[in-house]
Amino acid sequence: MTEQTPDLEALQKRLRKVEKRSRKAIVAVWLLALVLVGGGCFVRLCALETGTIVAKMYGLKDREGNNRAYLGTKDGQVFFALCDREGRFRANLWVKEDGQPRLFLHDNHDRKRLELNLLSEGRPVIALYGAQKRLALLAGINEFGESFIDIYDKDQVPQISLETHADGQPRLEMIDERGNTLFKAP
Repeated sequence: MTEQTPDLEALQKRLRKVEKRSRKAIVAVWLLALVLVGGGCFVRLCALETGTIVAKMYGLKDREGNNRAYLGTKDGQVFFALCDREGRFRANLWVKEDGQPRLFLHDNHDRKRLELNLLSEGRPVIALYGAQKRLALLAGINEFGESFIDIYDKDQVPQISLETHADGQPRLEMIDERGNTLFKAP
């Protein structure tokens, strides 16, 4: 029995070394976890302080989990889209790569009904669309700085055109479906 005592003492000595290493490893793991959590909090705090968060697109959901808005970039353009409770796009604002802003309004069947453009030269143009996504009315400022309103038929052919010329004189023209002038004044 005395022969086992040195072995038992050696085993106890080794067990104490393992326990000591184990305690050091646990302390090291806790310190590492603390550093990681602290670093993550610091990064979040810095992001909140600067107000800058970077991503290609953000989505906003309501309390029920429905998609309600998006903000993002695509092909050099930036967009902001608003959705109804069912997640259908209702209003979209785009700024094209050349800086031209565009606003689209959609009905509850996801059909574009209104489009507002500010062309690169600064000319505003408004387009109204019918239920079949066909252009119905176009109004704006033409390349000569004159205001115009064009009304289209179901085939998107202009039927009535009203313009004001640079001298301030109005012009009205009515056109048939073949493009022939029916009435023109003056």
